[in-house]
Amino acid sequence: LERDPPDVVDIRVPMSKYMVGIQKAIIEVMGACLKEMRKTNKVDVEDLTVENGLFKSFDEIVRRQLDPIW
Repeated sequence: LERDPPDVVDIRVPMSKYMVGIQKAIIEVMGACLKEMRKTNKVDVEDLTVENGLFKSFDEIVRRQLDPIW
């Protein structure tokens, strides 16, 4: 690879108006779900944010919080 490094091409496709609408709806639903989860005193709410929900490990955080309750 050092002798003949690969060419990397970064292609970005803008979201359509429908994609933007779907993204906004998903974020709104996530916010509503997290708000409901925060209502219980048994859940540590610091890690439960929409921003954290965008990462792959979020399901593990939620599972860790809810396993003792379920």
